[in-house]
Amino acid sequence: MAQTKFQEEDVTSQDVTLDRLIDTVRGNIDVFQSTMKVALSENTTIHSVQDFLDRRQHLSSYHDIFLLWQVRGAGALRSIRDLSWRPTDVETNPMVYIQIKGHAAGDTALPVHGVVDSNALVTQAQGTCTVRLSAVKACQDQCKATIVGTLSPRDVLSFNQQYWELTTTSQGSEVNLSFISFFY
Repeated sequence: MAQTKFQEEDVTSQDVTLDRLIDTVRGNIDVFQSTMKVALSENTTIHSVQDFLDRRQHLSSYHDIFLLWQVRGAGALRSIRDLSWRPTDVETNPMVYIQIKGHAAGDTALPVHGVVDSNALVTQAQGTCTVRLSAVKACQDQCKATIVGTLSPRDVLSFNQQYWELTTTSQGSEVNLSFISFFY
């Protein structure tokens, strides 16, 4: 049986940092203000785009921050796609999340997209994280393996949510930034 390759290293040609994301949001504030929704916010008082911009200077001190944003709307998605890599055969990313995570945030699971058989693509932008793919309950009889790897900036991980669940853990002391896309 051929082994599936989930991870590609150094896929993106650009460095994307938290500062670059903040500059992109600030430069398109009208688009992002109405189309970005906080999906999950733990250990932080950031609950809106404006909160994020107001706390820019202090983000690196949030060691246990976990912030997950859902990006909606054509203008915002276009701006994020300029920062995040996607395969050339995927015309759009129908669902995109931005994950910002401090090194002390612990293990966090990837949000489950509404369409179970969708493919997930995780693009690591800043920081390094350990990723763990585990078989979903329905597949555990056929697959007992857990795949563990490391994502560094500009690395991409892809998998199908029908078979795998993803958990990430930040490494080092740097704030971790990733883009998570779902496509069919």
